[in-house]
Amino acid sequence: MVTKPVKKEKHAVRREREAEWIKEVIVEAAASVFAQKGYHGATIENIAAVAEYSPAAIYKYFENKEAIFMGLRATIENRFTELFSEPPPVSLPFDDYLRWFLSRVCTLAERHRNIFLSFMAQIPCAMDPKTSTEFHKGAIGWYVKHMNNISKIMEKGIAEGALRRGDPVVYATAFFGIVQSFVMGWLISVKPYPLADSMDTIVDLFLNGTGNGRKARLSGGKP
Repeated sequence: MVTKPVKKEKHAVRREREAEWIKEVIVEAAASVFAQKGYHGATIENIAAVAEYSPAAIYKYFENKEAIFMGLRATIENRFTELFSEPPPVSLPFDDYLRWFLSRVCTLAERHRNIFLSFMAQIPCAMDPKTSTEFHKGAIGWYVKHMNNISKIMEKGIAEGALRRGDPVVYATAFFGIVQSFVMGWLISVKPYPLADSMDTIVDLFLNGTGNGRKARLSGGKP
């Protein structure tokens, strides 16, 4: 009878968990450095200093700075995947569903503020194909994946009659743009405030817009 090397397996699992934990520490440190110095201004030495590891130790887990940023992107993507994968505990009408979804986005953003700030600040750089092929592909892939997920939410609104008939991708683009602008404003605010305070405004802007219900005058005459 062959016995399994239980102790060796336990040690291997422990080492794997430790490596994952160290990677998370490095990514968190990188998020802080990227947020302060930008992607191009940050160095492995900067990241190592914040993570309290030597540069050599950083290279043990990440090949280069780009690999660290890709790890940062993966962290955000995994968190967002969790947001879309779990349904609400009870059936909700569309407007309440949006609030429920946004409450989870707010909780995620506030829990990982540095990572959000760093990632969103680097999106223009990541979208530039001249920067890096993997960098560019990763950013585009992240955007397309989550726009598809948001489009499914919009399909729910259309099916329920909460949204008028239209292209769910267009609605998803509008919703994403409103949310992104509020999140960015919250991230760069000098005076901290709960992101959840903006939730009702976001839903109202998306569902009702900013018009006053009157037809716009194109002739330039007095109202």
